[in-house]
Amino acid sequence: MKVQFDDFTIEQCVPGHLDAILEIQNEALAELPSVDVLRENTLQMLEECLKPPHFTIGAWYEGILAAFSVLYYPHDDKENLALHLKSIDVAGLKTANNKLCIVRKDFRGNSLQYHLGLILEHYAKDTGIELICATVSPKNQFSENSILRLGFTYDSTLNKYGFERNLYYKYI
Repeated sequence: MKVQFDDFTIEQCVPGHLDAILEIQNEALAELPSVDVLRENTLQMLEECLKPPHFTIGAWYEGILAAFSVLYYPHDDKENLALHLKSIDVAGLKTANNKLCIVRKDFRGNSLQYHLGLILEHYAKDTGIELICATVSPKNQFSENSILRLGFTYDSTLNKYGFERNLYYKYI
């Protein structure tokens, strides 16, 4: 379904949106061509993403959550993607992760990952973040295209979350 971005209602997601987010994740996982394209986030992780300092943004169309995207502020080395960067020195930089974006099937093709990514970037910049990192499955061409369109730079390919992932970064 083609929809102009201005016709979506964009709001920050809160814990009350958890069921809708789980529904979108489950729909996406059920239709994947391969299990390694998208990691299933746990209920606990998604709950965490809906609470500060993390920032989750949603796009609604006619009352339906069409997409959501997560900016994650890592609090330990396990989730800190910047520590895996090989091509740049991140010492002293305040970093965050463009962690996850899922767009409902009916709303794909509306550049929602791109538009929500821009919103995450502005929010990150406003909170003092200097570098954003993201991982994308090399089998997910749509997400790779969105990340590149957002101006991210490829760093390396690594095994993360038990799957092969391309690691990207962007100075903001």
